[in-house]
Amino acid sequence: FAESQSESDSESPLDSESARVHGRPFDVTLMLRRQPLSAAALTRVLLVYPAMTLKVAAAIYWQAFRLWAADVPFVPHPRLLNLADPARMSDH
Repeated sequence: FAESQSESDSESPLDSESARVHGRPFDVTLMLRRQPLSAAALTRVLLVYPAMTLKVAAAIYWQAFRLWAADVPFVPHPRLLNLADPARMSDH
């Protein structure tokens, strides 16, 4: 698998090649245009693709519901556990 992209161009191809997919050679090229990341650009994407945004949010909550319904225990991130540890708090 190989990718190449020029970072200096405002418009450049992104090439991706893989030896074989289902026994056939696979090659794809996307023409991309670099745009500044701004609040206006993010708002425009949200307005242009609202269904995709809603679909992703719904999928996240659906998966969370399925885990909750299966009684899967919530396990917080270890760093958050350390921050909430009362013994650690008393050391400071």
